[in-house]
Amino acid sequence: MKYPMKYPMKRFVTKSLATGILCCVCAAAVAMTSAPSVSASSRNAKRASPAARPVATSPVATSPAATSPAATTEEQALLQANGGLVRAFERDDTATIERLLDPDFTWIDPTGIIRSKEEVLLTLPPSATSNSASATKSAASASTSAGASASVSTPKAAPVKAPKPEAGIWSDAKVAAHVYGNGTAGSAGVILVARGKTHILRVWIKRPAGWRLLHINEITQLAQAPAGDAAVPSEAGVATPCINPCKSVPYTPPTPAEQAAFSSWQLMETGSSVRDMDVWGAQVTDDCLIVDSAGSDPLTKTDRIARTLKQKQAGVRTNEAVPLLQARMFDFGDTVMMVSEHQPYGGKPYWASRLWTNTNGRYQMFISFHTTIEDVPSFALATQLPDK
Repeated sequence: MKYPMKYPMKRFVTKSLATGILCCVCAAAVAMTSAPSVSASSRNAKRASPAARPVATSPVATSPAATSPAATTEEQALLQANGGLVRAFERDDTATIERLLDPDFTWIDPTGIIRSKEEVLLTLPPSATSNSASATKSAASASTSAGASASVSTPKAAPVKAPKPEAGIWSDAKVAAHVYGNGTAGSAGVILVARGKTHILRVWIKRPAGWRLLHINEITQLAQAPAGDAAVPSEAGVATPCINPCKSVPYTPPTPAEQAAFSSWQLMETGSSVRDMDVWGAQVTDDCLIVDSAGSDPLTKTDRIARTLKQKQAGVRTNEAVPLLQARMFDFGDTVMMVSEHQPYGGKPYWASRLWTNTNGRYQMFISFHTTIEDVPSFALATQLPDK
């Protein structure tokens, strides 16, 4: 599958990003905290331009040399960084991983676990520097205890398995890359990887020292379409007024660009809540990509509209505006990213990674990835709703 990504190359504003999303690797708890662009909460979880140009694509997920002839110098550099990071994970090269992950890095895996940079590094083998320091310390300890009675050894806890990118060294993966900005510090880059039912979003940011990975969302879709082939997101049988997210939410975006993108999203959700797809569609680019772990295939804008209208015409009661629990946004100027957690009225919570582009003064969503948090019980608020 070749992802459509046709957006202008524009200058971005460098922004200091607050550290914030933290999650236990063992999936005991998830918390997202930051100031001021993160609304804090704690949850249990495992979990524009008329002249658009071609997307840089590669048939190989990790080969730095496998770049499209149409790729710009910065897109080639982005693909090289992406390939280098995947190989570093394959080799447990902690030093390279630490260098390429941004301080604000977060990673949503296919089961809905969200990890920070610190948590990813904790599951990896120590770097060569750490190994050397550890060996020196052990040698010194052994020297001072020579001739003493042997100490009783204590069993070590089983190591946590190091995470690996869902896309390993795949010769048949399809990769799309695009740089948003002019390649200077503050520019954003997007890598999309597709192989079978696996779809991966990687968002990079250009720092003064080079490209750094800011966010991953990995999704493995279902083998078969769910019953009813509902629009995503959708809760059949749920009918309730849209207060959150349409009117009131536990989050205030701090920058003008974030505010514009967030307002567009709320208007999009308002359209979803009443299934007015003209309102919804005006907030979404024509080549928007929607991937949901509860679906079997990616959705286009046309797919999403058609499925919603089909439900509406059939008289199916459903909720398509899922309440927001917490959010964090990143301002790249003419591109904005939001990582957020949502709680359906009758199901499991999910993480969403969304990207907007400024098209002729209007922010429109062009990517939306939704990943269900698997290791939590389904929510039962739907049973408390009035029977309508």
